Amino acid sequence: MQFTDTSERGFQKFITKYLVAEHHYVETAPNEFDREFCINTSQVLAFIEATQPDAYEMIQKKGERPFLVRLDEKIKELGVVEVLRKGVKHLDKTIDLFYRKPSSNYNTKDAARYAANVFSVTQELVYSSDANNKNRLDLTVFVNGIPVMTCELKNPLSGQYVQNGIRQYQNDRDPKDKIFSFARCMVHLAADTEQVF
Repeated sequence: MQFTDTSERGFQKFITKYLVAEHHYVETAPNEFDREFCINTSQVLAFIEATQPDAYEMIQKKGERPFLVRLDEKIKELGVVEVLRKGVKHLDKTIDLFYRKPSSNYNTKDAARYAANVFSVTQELVYSSDANNKNRLDLTVFVNGIPVMTCELKNPLSGQYVQNGIRQYQNDRDPKDKIFSFARCMVHLAADTEQVF
């Protein structure tokens, strides 16, 4: 008989495995997250390099840090949805950070761009810029290295319910941490095996 992990961590691993196997997500390590800029820097830059080599070359010549500062400022000012929709103007170039699905498969150029998007998931993300704060998010979903969703998971089989996840966001998460800033992520979810809020 095969052992079934009924813990919260087992639930988290199950979801991650499903996203990777069925939806071609990439699993990234928590230490790839840049707490200062609240992104997976290497993934953002890899996406730009793969899809916009001229922009990537300009970023390398002018320095990565000024671009990352600009991206951070724009997400803070406009929100993550607007930045993903319209990109970021940096120096003389508009840098795309996401490509929408084309309305037709006949547009092969746009289909190839859409296919270049990288969806990723990170388990146990330590997110705070305060080195003493070791709080972790169970799952964080990224698009091209930019976080769009966080999730606190609970498993009733281990005595934890979705309400415990809601209370965790309300009481144990500091809204001053960048990842919880308004419009920094699209959504923060509390979920158990039966309900999602």
